[in-house]
Amino acid sequence: MATKAERAVALHNLMEDAATAEISRTQVWQWLKSGAKLDDGRVITHELYEDFRDDEIIQIKMQ
Repeated sequence: MATKAERAVALHNLMEDAATAEISRTQVWQWLKSGAKLDDGRVITHELYEDFRDDEIIQIKMQ
């Protein structure tokens, strides 16, 4: 059986449980597949996701 350290991944200098990462990934997939909308009415698309992702990566690198 894997130890807790073996089930976790480093993320932005924090240790996130692999299950939490999987839940987040699955939530994004579900939003994409269902055509979910943001509060401002924009539909979550692959392009919008990539824009948000790229913006977050830039912010992380700037810290």
